[in-house]
Amino acid sequence: MLFVVLILILMLGLHYGLIVTAMIPVTIALVLVSLLPLNIALDQVSVTGLIIALGILIDNGIIFADAYRQQRLKGIPINKVLSTGLRPLIPPVTAASITTILIFLPLIMLPGPNGEFVYALGMSLILSVGFSLLVSSSLLPALLAYFDRHDVSSQVSSLAANPRYTKCLQYFLQRPYLGIVIA
Repeated sequence: MLFVVLILILMLGLHYGLIVTAMIPVTIALVLVSLLPLNIALDQVSVTGLIIALGILIDNGIIFADAYRQQRLKGIPINKVLSTGLRPLIPPVTAASITTILIFLPLIMLPGPNGEFVYALGMSLILSVGFSLLVSSSLLPALLAYFDRHDVSSQVSSLAANPRYTKCLQYFLQRPYLGIVIA
């Protein structure tokens, strides 16, 4: 989890990285509360589903946060970004989330003992993706706007402008096999 937070801060900057990171416990809390009425215990299988979904659920937040940041950098007022600026993202992000949910749907429909075993995994994955969409399209923009009190240009990550980062990126682009081995 700490690694995910560090990557988010490194790529999005401290301000946006921390706000997107706040989405993780909110989404996980919603999933855990939803598992109770479904009689799914918090066990190894359901926790594995949450761990697998961690990378998936953060994607929606990154998409919305980056779009918000890009529009604010263009000088678009906060209220306009919230009312119309993020609206074009909803259909493609929703389609991507539904596609992911459909991929995991067979896990909750398997019959027999195998189905019982992977049901918790499938449900935790499906709930994570669904709640991620809900949180990233509603709560996240509200948090971004609430904490958007400073000049946006100062909040942009300086990673892309960092000469060491650029040099490192060029090095691995010229040696893709080395990058794959290290990754």
